[in-house]
Amino acid sequence: MVKRLYVWGSGGSGQLGLHNNDDYALPQRWENNQIQLESIISGGCHSAGTLVKQEICKSLNASLVFEGIDSNGHLFLWGSNDRGQLGQTLSKQKFSNFLQNSVAWIPRENKTKFVACGWRSTLAVASSNNEEDQVYSWGSNEYHQLGRVQNATEISAQICCLPLHFQVTSIACGWKHSLLATSDGVVFAWGSGRHGQLGLGTDIDETETPKHIQALTDIAITHVFCGWEHSVFSSSSGEIFTCGNNRHGQLGVTKKIDSRVSKGLRKQIISSPVRVADPQDKSRNLRAVHVGCGWHFVMCVAETGELVTWGKGSHGQLGLGTLENVCEPKVVPFSHPIRQITCGSEHSMVVTTCGDMYTCGWGEHGNLGHGDTINRALFKRVEFFSSINQEVISIAAGGAVSIAVTRTRRR
Repeated sequence: MVKRLYVWGSGGSGQLGLHNNDDYALPQRWENNQIQLESIISGGCHSAGTLVKQEICKSLNASLVFEGIDSNGHLFLWGSNDRGQLGQTLSKQKFSNFLQNSVAWIPRENKTKFVACGWRSTLAVASSNNEEDQVYSWGSNEYHQLGRVQNATEISAQICCLPLHFQVTSIACGWKHSLLATSDGVVFAWGSGRHGQLGLGTDIDETETPKHIQALTDIAITHVFCGWEHSVFSSSSGEIFTCGNNRHGQLGVTKKIDSRVSKGLRKQIISSPVRVADPQDKSRNLRAVHVGCGWHFVMCVAETGELVTWGKGSHGQLGLGTLENVCEPKVVPFSHPIRQITCGSEHSMVVTTCGDMYTCGWGEHGNLGHGDTINRALFKRVEFFSSINQEVISIAAGGAVSIAVTRTRRR
């Protein structure tokens, strides 16, 4: 079955990979048939992907992941390069087409498994021949989000200061911080923690090397997610934990605010991860099968199949029909069975089991895919794909950028 890749939304820094810097309010098909991407991640103003020969798609950590990884695991990047986040010299600041093998510092014998794009930084996980994982980072290191001691900007990919002999299950980048989870359930955090987003307690405002989040020991965290200044963790049992800036309610909790931080921040910060409660029964923990994290909000699919959200709602990104913030999990009025969700900076995307895609939230750059630039506070189906007899099978989103993989709709 032939699969197609579509992109739309903001292209001002070339992050759509369409060889221009234009915005698109309707999905645009990538016409390059010579490359197929295993995974696609969109950051603040740049995107990255890894090359494969097969293109069987599955969902992982709000990104697009194809099974059947090419033995070379080549990495492609495009978009803004103003801080070296594409691994290129700073003489050129934008690339609107693919940069094949642009990160030459990752050994060719290593296979790229995951890639994460922050605001102006990039992380990549590559496995060596002995099956151990290594984490590489490059771009802006102004807040030590690269996980190594160096200058503020570094265009060469180097290994993060992490312990040896582990395998990575998930990585994520925020504005100023980074997270990583291992197969043993251990979680590392580094970068800025001024708003509690590192989950390391009130004693650490910033760390230039990765540190183990002790509060999550023995919880078996499998996936990590970064917002602008908050972090989300999901466990093997589906429990959700959050920490960081709670100014807009993006942590989904209203209690346990740190009392030792400065008065100006006291009501906004939780510096050690806390569990998120079930919206239907607050005495129980929320358990989710899919999680998405935007700049200041979170969306997930509960194990009951309900769509649940909380946090900032000023652009309608919560899908609740209002522009109000929500400080605790709330069920979204969405009646269709869900296959996948993902969150952009301030917009949300949902794919149903029937292959229909719905979007809501910020639409200024056309990133909702409805042919206009209107914000929407309720989910609306993207009619474009049904009009060309395509069903959506995977999605990803970034800063006003949307991405979808489709196939011909089955009769």
